[in-house]
Amino acid sequence: MPLVDSSLAEFIAGQPQGFTHVAVAAAVFHEDRLLLVQRAETDSYPGHWELPGGSADPADRSISESVGRELFEETGLRMKRILSEILPPTTFSTGWGKRQKTWLKVSFVVEDSVIAVDPPAIKLHDKEHQKYVWISAEEVIKNRVAMPGEPVMEFISADSVSTILEAFRLNKHIQKAENGEALQVTETENGKL
Repeated sequence: MPLVDSSLAEFIAGQPQGFTHVAVAAAVFHEDRLLLVQRAETDSYPGHWELPGGSADPADRSISESVGRELFEETGLRMKRILSEILPPTTFSTGWGKRQKTWLKVSFVVEDSVIAVDPPAIKLHDKEHQKYVWISAEEVIKNRVAMPGEPVMEFISADSVSTILEAFRLNKHIQKAENGEALQVTETENGKL
């Protein structure tokens, strides 16, 4: 069974021991720009940028459903399909002592059902995110959006930047495949695409 069709329990059972929670994230592109959301000042990691996503819920029938639900909750966008998993998954912990949770975060390049709209309308969940941006790979590498007055961008973690840059690389390959071009898979080197 493919990863995206697995229930949360099936997915966790197939992972190394120690992961009790799963987070999902969606990389949505409009042309060559990626959607990032900025965390609300009242949330953990205030003002930091990330891919839309959140906790996989045991009530979701599959990991794919978790991705679609989180994308809709955080942006108002509806996922049409998952195009590719972004490897490798990342890990993180929250809480301390007996309340500590160990998470595995899986991210995917997804296609939105209204992506042809220029650009798609975004409806942020204001308790979680305060801004959004359609960003280029070069802007991610520079930690700066090419807009006057915008400060240096802070990301959740170095792992999240690696995941974002890998999403750009995968998107190039997906676009080539959809255009009927031959695929040549290459590794990213030092964050360069």
